[in-house]
Amino acid sequence: MGDKIHIDDLEPGDVLLYRGKGFVSRGIQFFDGSPLSHAALYLGGGQIGEAIAEGLVARDYQTSFHGSEWIKAYRLRNRPADVQPVLNVARTYLAQRNRYGYEQLVLLALLCTTRKVQMTPILRRLLRTLLDAATVRLADLLRAGKEPMICSEFVYRTYDEADSAVVDAYSIRIPGMLPLPQEARAAAAGKGVEGKARGVHQESLAALFAAPASVAWVESPVPEHEPLGAPAKADTAALDRLIATYLRQAKKGPFASVRRRREQVTLGQLRESTDRFVTNLYRARPQASGAQDAAVAAGETAERTAAYQYLFHAAPDFVTPADLYTTDSLVLLGTVETA
Repeated sequence: MGDKIHIDDLEPGDVLLYRGKGFVSRGIQFFDGSPLSHAALYLGGGQIGEAIAEGLVARDYQTSFHGSEWIKAYRLRNRPADVQPVLNVARTYLAQRNRYGYEQLVLLALLCTTRKVQMTPILRRLLRTLLDAATVRLADLLRAGKEPMICSEFVYRTYDEADSAVVDAYSIRIPGMLPLPQEARAAAAGKGVEGKARGVHQESLAALFAAPASVAWVESPVPEHEPLGAPAKADTAALDRLIATYLRQAKKGPFASVRRRREQVTLGQLRESTDRFVTNLYRARPQASGAQDAAVAAGETAERTAAYQYLFHAAPDFVTPADLYTTDSLVLLGTVETA
């Protein structure tokens, strides 16, 4: 059923996927390869559970839907009669709202870092601006003592953790994700997913800059590293313009004639911004016992290496809106009326 449906047609546990209007939302849609930029969980009684800038929240659907082009509702294809375990996990996370934070820029930066991106004349400047802005947001989360959680990750976890079995009636199957218990994923991720869509693409920024040798060959002479925690703050309006320009250039194709601006971001500068983002993401995510502290204590180079290793191991488990959109575990109910 793909028709219009009312909020009263939804049942607790239904998954909601949003198409946002802003340029950051459009960037997420483009780099994630789907028409969607946000995900949430219907809790019942007109309430939506979701990860937003303020953290994990439960709020009324009118507030949640505001500013979106449309929202599509999905239901687990083989939905158990009792979805209370899913809602229990959601309530547990929502009760820890002060522990988590979400920022669209971090999701967009993660996609741009781990995916193969289309080359255009303005790409480097967009990436440097975006990565620096996302690093600032990660640093803000760190200072607030919060762990970043992607909106779609929250939705996926509510189902994945509803039952302790590796594969259970509540599981949402994500192609390329290893069906392993949480504690085993870090060790196994990356060992059986080569060549699949998930994870770090071999032609991505992360793959380009992860190799220690990249520090030597990216630029000569190699510029001094800026402090990893101190990138330049980005002007939101300027970032929107860069995204809009990039999307126009990408639409024209790689051989379109585009006048180049004189200012150009070097690969060395782009490496610095990528290093800062990946390192701050590593600092903000919970790590295995003592590994993070040991890497920090060993110095910047060791922490940088550990941060890229973490990204390669963790990336296959970052569930994005496109993953929920393409999974065969969810069936479309319709487009939810927003008026």
